[in-house]
Amino acid sequence: MIRLFHEGRGPLVLLFIAAIVAAACGTTTSTNSATPGSSSANQQPSTAVGPVNSGVGGLGGTGSKFAGISSYKLKMTVLGGTLGDLLAPISAGTSDTPANIDGTFLVKPNKAYDLNFAGAHMIGIGGFVYTDLFGVGAFTKTPATAADIGDALSPAKIFGTAIDTSNAANYTKVAEEQKNGVAAIHYTAGQTAAADLAASFGATGATTSSVDVWIAKEGGYPVSLAIVGKAANKTTVFQVSFDITNINDSANQVTAPAV
Repeated sequence: MIRLFHEGRGPLVLLFIAAIVAAACGTTTSTNSATPGSSSANQQPSTAVGPVNSGVGGLGGTGSKFAGISSYKLKMTVLGGTLGDLLAPISAGTSDTPANIDGTFLVKPNKAYDLNFAGAHMIGIGGFVYTDLFGVGAFTKTPATAADIGDALSPAKIFGTAIDTSNAANYTKVAEEQKNGVAAIHYTAGQTAAADLAASFGATGATTSSVDVWIAKEGGYPVSLAIVGKAANKTTVFQVSFDITNINDSANQVTAPAV
């Protein structure tokens, strides 16, 4: 495939990085509906419905529970919204084509990440960020900053910003399920709460929205998040999702490239 904007996509990628850092560091609008939403396709039917409680197995403060694991792999999808609309031309996609982000995160003893998105490759390790904007193996090395793309794209940041103790009560428990190989508790948002959360990500054109979250029963960290907005014709016009796999896998490694 021939990439659009290839010669000038360096500035576009940098704009995307700035946008996603700003969005991840922002706050969402609190919701006020506790209406149960429908469960995701191919999942068990609801076995329990009730308010979400904070702590292990709940939603309030669970973003911080990533500090309790040592490493994991991430797969993230973005379609539409503020970030998706900016990412589409960078990755030679279209407004109805999801953009994918994948990588490895090391949480402790030392934080590090290795991410691929929009044809770019970024590695953060040892206080430096190595950036290959075109994915050709030619990295530039710069000191890491507080507004780091690795932190901005981490599920801990995204989840902690999107769902916190101020809006956790607007979610209901669906069932206890296996998700990404982890025993988890599945929660879903009511329609008003889901639409409010989608709007906070800059979603437009969605007449209905859904939010599904899976929290690890042991450890209390988010295993998966799926926000989906559909138009009146049932097509998906907005999506933000992430899946966590390979948790605490010794094969999760991040290495600084040669520069």
